[in-house]
Amino acid sequence: MNYYIWLILLRNAVSCLSNITKKSNINLHPHYQIRKLQRHINNKWVYDCIIKEELVGILKQSDDKFRLYYQHPIIPKTHDLIIVVVINDLITKDITVVTSYKQTIKKRERRK
Repeated sequence: MNYYIWLILLRNAVSCLSNITKKSNINLHPHYQIRKLQRHINNKWVYDCIIKEELVGILKQSDDKFRLYYQHPIIPKTHDLIIVVVINDLITKDITVVTSYKQTIKKRERRK
């Protein structure tokens, strides 16, 4: 994929995500619903991160799928909350949360 097209897609995704203000724009995939129980993830964390919190990292996984990095709501000094989303519609700001899990911040931060 052309670098400039990739950059535009990434900018559009960040813009879409930063403008989500309602839970009704966030759909929860059945896979997420199963995994959240196994991984002890709270829906409130996911909604609050997407709607209120600052994005600390993003990786593009496919044309419409992104891995979002937020500080973990309970253990922010040591872990991130990773939320994988599919952007269904950039105009209406409609997304689907595919999965979520915690991850040590060492995997995101560069070593010195």
